[in-house]
Amino acid sequence: MLLSKSTAIASVAAILLAVAAAAPKLRGTIRMGILLAQNGVPFHAINTLIRLSALSMVDESTCSASPTGMAACYLVDASEENRAANEAAWQTMAENDEGQALIWFSLLQNSEGKTDVAQMAAKTIGVPINGLNDLDEEEYRLAIGAAHRSLIDERLLSSECSIVTDFLDTNGDGLLPVSERIAGMTGDCNEQASEVTLMMCDFYVEIFSKYLPQGDLTEEQFCTLLVGIDVPLKDALEQE
Repeated sequence: MLLSKSTAIASVAAILLAVAAAAPKLRGTIRMGILLAQNGVPFHAINTLIRLSALSMVDESTCSASPTGMAACYLVDASEENRAANEAAWQTMAENDEGQALIWFSLLQNSEGKTDVAQMAAKTIGVPINGLNDLDEEEYRLAIGAAHRSLIDERLLSSECSIVTDFLDTNGDGLLPVSERIAGMTGDCNEQASEVTLMMCDFYVEIFSKYLPQGDLTEEQFCTLLVGIDVPLKDALEQE
């Protein structure tokens, strides 16, 4: 059962403000926590991370045919035109998806300001990604923008989600409790976050877990949340 929107906003605001008052380094998570309470889990942002797996496997030799969707060259094409298109796509992402994707990057970056996105994806949702090991923020935005473009072309497929559920279902019972759904996030915080961001990372995961659908989900129910959702766009939200 999910919290009501008003209750969610009030509760997360109280928690965030209380913790931030006690620990100044956590203050950077306040805006993202409020966005999470207002908008819910950023399923589309999760989908972009999943779709990066397929895009990273694309053979550059197919790019002349201008494929779209899972086979698109949006990630492997190094041309300035493609980079510009990926940046433009990033700018169209809904605020919650954009914001949550950015905080994932920020919480896991190393002392040089770079994040191992391949490890993030492998550790949290079990999908393999070629490359994307040490990205700065601009490179990360372009990669997520590429996945966003691909998902506009072609929504996430059940086969892509099945890779995730197979990974998350650690005991093989076909059910995914919240503990299994966030276990990888906690593990990645421990392995990849710096000493400076580890506490913030753990705190974010704790808040994130509160806005996931509670209780046990079947693998089918979990994939229903991800597969076939309408891709939220910033302009569409602003017009509501």
